[in-house]
Amino acid sequence: MNIRSHLHNAYGVVIKEEDSVIKRAIKQSLQGLFYKQGELYIQKLEKQKENTLRESVNSAMLRDAFAQLIVVRNLPYNAVTWPELQALLLAVNYTCKEALINSSNTVPKIIEEAYVLNKEILKQKLQSSLTPIHLSLDAWTSPN
Repeated sequence: MNIRSHLHNAYGVVIKEEDSVIKRAIKQSLQGLFYKQGELYIQKLEKQKENTLRESVNSAMLRDAFAQLIVVRNLPYNAVTWPELQALLLAVNYTCKEALINSSNTVPKIIEEAYVLNKEILKQKLQSSLTPIHLSLDAWTSPN
């Protein structure tokens, strides 16, 4: 039994030993290494998260969604360049910047591609119908 433990057990006196300069330097160095490792690990996790987000962006689907939004809601072609719409998409996934459309000139082409694709799908569905399909048209004119 050493003197410190005897003084502590017998008299309740606690003598705290000061770390040597070398011991303090080693502790400080180890803490620095652990901190650096933690920072590297956090950076690695952030990079993995960003890669996952980037891989989740489907450019073709985003283009189709733009075309559908513009056609269904009768929006102008420059809607794809609205800062508010782009900010919304970037808020959802900040890595989708490369997939955003920056020119309204590409919108007619996107709409035409979507039309051709959907036209063929509709043709196939109509041709594979189990029963005859009858179409009617309710046409009328108005002075307005």
